[in-house]
Amino acid sequence: MVNVSIITITYNAYDALLRTIQSIRNNKKIYQSYYIIDGGSSDHTLSLIKENLDIIDDYISEPDLGIYDAMNKATHFNIPNDDYLIWINSGDELLNWNDNEIKQIKDFDCAFFAVNTKINPSDKGKVIPPYFTLPFCEKNFISKLQMWHQGYFIKYSIFNSIKYNLNVGIQADRLLMYYTAKTYNYYLSSSPTANYYLDGISSTNHKLYHQSMILVAKKLNLNMCKLVFYNPSYFIKAIIKPYLPISFFNFIRKYK
Repeated sequence: MVNVSIITITYNAYDALLRTIQSIRNNKKIYQSYYIIDGGSSDHTLSLIKENLDIIDDYISEPDLGIYDAMNKATHFNIPNDDYLIWINSGDELLNWNDNEIKQIKDFDCAFFAVNTKINPSDKGKVIPPYFTLPFCEKNFISKLQMWHQGYFIKYSIFNSIKYNLNVGIQADRLLMYYTAKTYNYYLSSSPTANYYLDGISSTNHKLYHQSMILVAKKLNLNMCKLVFYNPSYFIKAIIKPYLPISFFNFIRKYK
């Protein structure tokens, strides 16, 4: 069996972290290690962490420069080079993994699994498998492309040499996943690894999301004119979405 280090980042989100920790307690397996990176919370986060040290292998509590700076601090832990990392952040929930399928990733540098998307805890959710088309050219960059860090495994030794780029905004995880998918060998699975709640900044702040996607495209040396040509509907939606209420998108997600 491969060894997997699960990383949770959090900041002043006691209730959300409690939900995540409860899911870890319910589903943690012998080959999984669990680490928490707290941004120096001023609520009761630290007390919650200390109350659950029986399932938490190590933790950090200190200020950071934002989400991806915190996620990069996974390298501060004593994690073996052949471990795989996966980020299941505060509020999201670990699911009971299919052990036989997890064994399959040992021959790959990274892996992309499905996530179960939810709007609130009472939802059954919708399992969405990863899908993308290589190469990541202007034609394939946006259309029919889905991947999430809650379903993304990367070998620690590779992550330690790359890390998240702090200069592209809230889609830095997309950049890392794009880069590793085109550079390393990868495994795809339709099995979900986590409940992913659609209340994070990527799902609710559409302006920052689209601005970051443009920065990611530039980092991948994509041509902006070609990108607009191949994806006109995406850019039209990018202009409209910031002016629509989140309740509208939640309604669409629920019945889509």
